[in-house]
Amino acid sequence: MRKIRAFRKASISVLALLAIVWCHVAAARRTPFAAAVAGTKAGTIEVDGRTRRYLMHLPPPYDGRNPPALVFVLHGATESPESVEHLSGMSAQADKANFMAVYPSGTGRENPARLPTWNSGNCCDYAMQNKVDDVAFLRELVRKTQTRLRYRPEARLCHGHIEWRDDVL
Repeated sequence: MRKIRAFRKASISVLALLAIVWCHVAAARRTPFAAAVAGTKAGTIEVDGRTRRYLMHLPPPYDGRNPPALVFVLHGATESPESVEHLSGMSAQADKANFMAVYPSGTGRENPARLPTWNSGNCCDYAMQNKVDDVAFLRELVRKTQTRLRYRPEARLCHGHIEWRDDVL
């Protein structure tokens, strides 16, 4: 059990580091998005022929004039964006500390919302077996966010939720 926990933690750490690197590499094409309304909204994007889903939480009042930080919150294996949003309390923190929280979803068997995991190369389940490119998904999510919303490009972070506890990555 310890090996599984350590492996999961290492897997999420690898994905988080890759996401941070791509956040810094991606081109910063941000435009004010005054029509954005504070709160949590669901979204989808197409990556490598798969419809990938995510939640995005904007702090109030979001008007694009005072850009917030951008924080990606990655769920643990078999969790979901909805569960990590609830368990981590990051949306409430986003409102207090003025940052955008993005909750991407891993992939799962048959129903993508069921038992979602991330592909770290050596783990896990559907994502690994089907060679899902989660880094491409996170890069595309950064690109989409940059083209629609303003945030502070120097303040991009990634947070992982593992084994019913929070670990900052």
